[in-house]
Amino acid sequence: MEEPEDTTINKLQLELVAQRLFNLILKSAHNVPPQIVAILKHVKSSVSSAFEGDKKIENNALSAFFFLRFVCPSIAAPHAYGLLPSPPTESCQRQLVLLSKVLQNVANETKFGAKEEFMAQLNTFVEINISNLQRFYDQVLGHRRSDKIEERDPVPKVVRENSLAWIHNHIVLNRPRLENELVTFPDFSDGEEIKKKVGEVMEEMGEVPSKLKQTPVHISVS
Repeated sequence: MEEPEDTTINKLQLELVAQRLFNLILKSAHNVPPQIVAILKHVKSSVSSAFEGDKKIENNALSAFFFLRFVCPSIAAPHAYGLLPSPPTESCQRQLVLLSKVLQNVANETKFGAKEEFMAQLNTFVEINISNLQRFYDQVLGHRRSDKIEERDPVPKVVRENSLAWIHNHIVLNRPRLENELVTFPDFSDGEEIKKKVGEVMEEMGEVPSKLKQTPVHISVS
């Protein structure tokens, strides 16, 4: 069992690293790819219409896409997203999961509960950075950028292949629903043609790979 002083030191170390990492994310607002920005704008518009401009709900929806799907998983398992050539050590992995949990709580604007006594010590950190999160989204969505897609660092081969395999698997599992949506969606005249092309592509691709390369581990940060 850790002494109180050790717990305090660990908490301070975690808070320091989390703040430095969050600051780097905040500074990257103008570097978010335009494709991601377009999706974030659509999410905000849809949620704002449904919930009459409730900022907290808007932010939660944006975070559910940006942090939960991209930022936190890449922090918790960097090797699965091409950020490290191999898995981190067990000790480092634990620290990365804790960091992702802290950032996800900031993104959700949610304090840690009593059941997570150690993490609850970081509730002040969560509260302080909620306003920073709002400014981040304002900058991402408000920054005027060119529609031209710039060349960026190439996606690592294993990440690209795993992503394509995941998309393939998702289409196979949901193909009947997808095809039905294509031909029944209002004001969508090209549905039948697209359905036909999807069928041709799926036929050419064959069966879904039985195993991905360096399959990402499932890590919950909720």
